[in-house]
This record gives sequence, structure tokens and C-alpha cells, in this order.
Amino acid sequence: MRYRDLRIGLAASLVVGLLLTISCGMGRISWGVVLWSENEELLQNGALVSIISKSELYGTYTIKVPGSGEKINIIQGKVLPFKKKKEADEFIAEYTPYLFTFAVSKKNGSLPIRSKPKASAENIYRLRPGTSIKILSRSEKPAKVGNLEDYWYGVLTNDGISGYCFGHSLRIFNSKKMDAGQAVRISDEDAILEEFFNKNWRHSSFQEMIDRGQINLDNFQLGYGIFPDKKNRLIKIVTPDHSLRFDYSAISTAGTAFYLFKGTNLKIAVRSNNELFVKYTHKNKDYRDTYIYIEESKIEEYVNKEEERRNNLYAELHHRGNILKSSDSGTIILDDYKKFTWTKAHSLFPDILPGASGDDGIVEFPLFLSRELRRNYKGAISFHFNGTPEKFYIHFLYNLTEEGLELVYLPEKHIDKDVALEESPVLRKFLFTFFDKPDTADKPEDAVDQNNLNE
Repeated sequence: MRYRDLRIGLAASLVVGLLLTISCGMGRISWGVVLWSENEELLQNGALVSIISKSELYGTYTIKVPGSGEKINIIQGKVLPFKKKKEADEFIAEYTPYLFTFAVSKKNGSLPIRSKPKASAENIYRLRPGTSIKILSRSEKPAKVGNLEDYWYGVLTNDGISGYCFGHSLRIFNSKKMDAGQAVRISDEDAILEEFFNKNWRHSSFQEMIDRGQINLDNFQLGYGIFPDKKNRLIKIVTPDHSLRFDYSAISTAGTAFYLFKGTNLKIAVRSNNELFVKYTHKNKDYRDTYIYIEESKIEEYVNKEEERRNNLYAELHHRGNILKSSDSGTIILDDYKKFTWTKAHSLFPDILPGASGDDGIVEFPLFLSRELRRNYKGAISFHFNGTPEKFYIHFLYNLTEEGLELVYLPEKHIDKDVALEESPVLRKFLFTFFDKPDTADKPEDAVDQNNLNE
């Protein structure tokens, strides 16, 4: 494929990309050709795919895998979009000789990737020593740059940047013709792999929680993630559901930036400096997940902000009075540390609370309200009763009134991803009046008598 054809194809892709962005909202599908697969077991270079949608936020396309129909995300620069299938087929025919052609920089310093195939063109990217790139095309004839003569190559970086690189400082190789020894040597040299080992990685759900502004403290923890240990040849993956060790004997590649950890079933594709695709099997279940890099200080910052949010909500409630009394719903007593006692709770929720659970527990504020519910409620409050499973809560929507607290029971089926979506069709309301805790040393005649709170 001539580099002139690559330039035409990339220019055309900008137009198609714009059309695709417009068409996403209307559910239209564009064609795409995979330039560099992030998982060659699942999707081959040069594959013709359907592009389902485009994310400007993450810089990815959602594509449908041929055959399986599985939908996956891939960096936009690694797929070339086409409006017509015929155009995509023609491109594939010219790209086929380069499907498995890669290169590694031989230069001691950084190697420039330019916007056009000439030495005076703008430098759009600097390639670090040992970093692998995908070859997309080659000039018809060698060109001279100073006293050097070589081909210009159309190239693609692992984070999706396309441009041109002079061949003198490149070591060209075919990934399908490498033996195991070559694969391991390239991995050892690979700056991308070093980047992986130098970071701890978090599940993509971390970023989703950050983007929504809704942090689940049970899942958003520094202890969860992928923790590489190159010295001990160990990769740890810790999630809320399991904690796994992958003790590997060596590392090989199944395509550039797609690594196999020998002696384990772990496979990792490095999509960019800040994103991984991870595949492994545990208890006969296949896991395919995206992991990202987030600075630990940022994680701590978001945790602190969420804890502050919850503490402020409790403080506001507790400040109004630590005794809440209802003629038909019992009495709730709150202490300074989010602990509660609720008399009559078992009679109110006999179908929900296990008989062995206590009347006391912890108050939490883990839920967020949908836009619709925010119009009518201040928030959601959750009660965890002692003697129930660790993450078992009874949830309520609530409002603070002039006299007290209004609770509206919220069934689990109306909650999704920590968001209260809607009220139950059958409302169960509980109205409480606030009372200050009486001072037993100097108790006025009209003060609340705790002995009579249950009347």
C-alpha cells in the first residue's frame, strides 16, 4: 500500500468520523477496518467490522466483532472508518501485506513521527527507544534525508496516533514470524511493558464513578486493582469479588502490546499509557475488563470527598435532634457515630428483616438520587441492622421537615448502580418528630422521658 493511499484514507476517515458522530444518535452503523487489534485472539488486524458508536470522552469506537457479534471498545485511531463497504474492502486488499508488520525504534533518543513523509514536516509524536509501532504503509521508493537513504513508513502508535517515520532508525519485523525467543526479547525491551509494570491499575468502573460523581466506597478503594510486581514475576488482581495471584515464568507477545504471562491464563493488551484490556479465567468464568491508571492521590481525594458528603448529611440529620419519635413507627435514637437503635423496626418490616437481627446498627448514605427524585426528596438514607449480612441495607428516600423526618421505603428493585431511580408504586411513608436528648442531670418537667419513648 502506497503512503499516498494512506494519506487519502486518513483524510477520508475524518469525514466519515464526523458523519459517524452525527449518526450515532440515530443508531446508524459505519464500516471500519481494524488497523491494530488490541486482542488478536478475538479480533485480527485487517478485520472488517461494524462501528456501532463513537465516544469522544474516551476516544474510542464501539465495534461489533465479526462472527461472535460481541461488542468491544477500541481506540479510534486503531480503526479506519469507511462510509461504504466497497471502499473498506479495497483498503483491506492494499493493507493485507502489512497486517503483521511492526517496527521498533533503534534510536538511542526519541524518534520523531511526522505529519507528512518528509524531514521538514511537523513533528507530531516522539517515539521512545524500544517502543513498538504498527506499520501501515511504505513509500514506493527510498528517499534521502541528509546522507541517509531509506523508505518512509506510514505508522501507527499504540495510543492511536498516525503519521510517518523515516526507516533508517526502525527495526522492521513480522509478528507472525517471530519465534518465542524473539518475542520475549522484544517484551524485555518494550517501553510499553515497562509502563505497565511501573503503575497500579484500576478497573474502568473507577472512572465511571468519577464521571458520574457517584463514588461507591465499597468498590472505590486503593486495595482494588491490578498490582504488577516485575521483580517477583507476579501480577495480583484484586476486585470486590476475588483476589488472585498470577505467578508467571516469562512474558511473550501475541502481537505488539498484547502480552501473555506464561504459566498463567492472564493476557493483557496495553491500549495506551493509561489503559489496559485484561483477560483471565477464574472458576470457569472468563473475565474481560478494561483497567485504567489513576493517581493514588486522586483516589484518596475522591474517597475523602465522598466520606465528607456522607458525614455532612448525617451531621445535618443529627443536629436536628438525636431522638426521632413516631406514634406508629417506633423510635429511632442516633448517636454521634452513625449508630442507631430503632424500636418497632421488626414489626414494620417482618418480611425484610431476619428474625435474628437486632434493633440497632449503622446509618449510611451510599445512594444517590435520580434527577426526577431530586425534585421531591433531599436524599436517600440506609439502615444496616446488626445480625444481617454485611452489605444488607433497608433504604429510604427522605425529607427533613420543620418538625421532623419523613421516610419513604425504597425497595432494592428501584435502585441501579447506587442510584435511586424512582419511588415504589405503593408508597410506605414513616413520619418522625425530632427531640433533643434529655439531660438527665437537669431534666425539665416537659422533657422527653426515654422510658416512655416506646409508648
